[in-house]
Amino acid sequence: MKISNFYKIQKWLKENDIYFHNDVNISSRSWIKAGGIVRTFIQPDNIIKCHELIKFFSKEKINFYVLGNQSNVIVRDGVIETPIINFIKLSHIQLNKSLNGLHITCGSGVPIPKFSKYLTNQGYSGAEGILGIPGSIGGGICMNASSYNNYLATYIEDVKVVSDNGELSILKKKDLNLRWRGSIIKDKRYVVLECKFFIPNKNYIGENETKKISDKILKHRRYYQENKLPNLGSIFATKNIYKDLSRKNIIFFLLYVFYKLGNYFFYKFNKSKILNFRKFMITLYLKMLGLDNFDQWSTSDKTLNCLVNKGAQETDKAISFLKEFKKKTKKYFEMENIILEDIQ
Repeated sequence: MKISNFYKIQKWLKENDIYFHNDVNISSRSWIKAGGIVRTFIQPDNIIKCHELIKFFSKEKINFYVLGNQSNVIVRDGVIETPIINFIKLSHIQLNKSLNGLHITCGSGVPIPKFSKYLTNQGYSGAEGILGIPGSIGGGICMNASSYNNYLATYIEDVKVVSDNGELSILKKKDLNLRWRGSIIKDKRYVVLECKFFIPNKNYIGENETKKISDKILKHRRYYQENKLPNLGSIFATKNIYKDLSRKNIIFFLLYVFYKLGNYFFYKFNKSKILNFRKFMITLYLKMLGLDNFDQWSTSDKTLNCLVNKGAQETDKAISFLKEFKKKTKKYFEMENIILEDIQ
């Protein structure tokens, strides 16, 4: 970015009372605990300011990037001149009850766990499974986030978005082109500002029941998914990475059969050892994929489909790991993690 643009942006933000930080260390905010320095980190606190900000960037032909909770994004090392917009301050939740159910309006910066807990506390079922997803409402809708058979988009009525040229529009659920880990929002790079949900009364089962379901899912998630090391969630958009990799060749097919049989055996007869078995299998998979030589970066001991940081401060080797992993598996699934390597 030109130096003149840097000062132009700073001046405009101050004149329009839009909150921003200078020289933000991404490693202190990201889930992976590594990354570069953002020169201009912008946090508008309402939808009008967001819209005006994007119109300003469009008019001035200044590139920008929207960064949510950074739960699936890895940012390159060094100084990031491209202005970053973060919607953490768009955290409003408004509730209106009708005879038919709940009408909820959420800002795009609302964390998905907060939305899930909000419904759980109201006694309405349907969002317990997404409680452990660390992303925001905006990013979750863009990626059609789901977990434990609960989809964030199930109860959407409409979504308020703005294009990168500043055009504001409202998309109905039928217009979102929802699919596995994708949507028209992702395709056209729309920016989500706000979303409206409707949860019907048939979902009401009482607060005690919704909390029981939530607690059971959280217990399962903590046991079988990474929760100790900094990580980026799922690397690839796949429901079963081992099954998909079994199509690679006969060796990976046999690995999958052994993995499946081993999981069944330990789950049935020696559940306390199942994580040890998975760790052994993941080590074997990494060796077969040629991904066992990356210092301080690897996959979780609990799942092959999760990048973890074992103490690194920089992301260059992590990006290399992800790119190599993608290169060796691109025929079988798309990458879910977002790599910001070329951002200026």
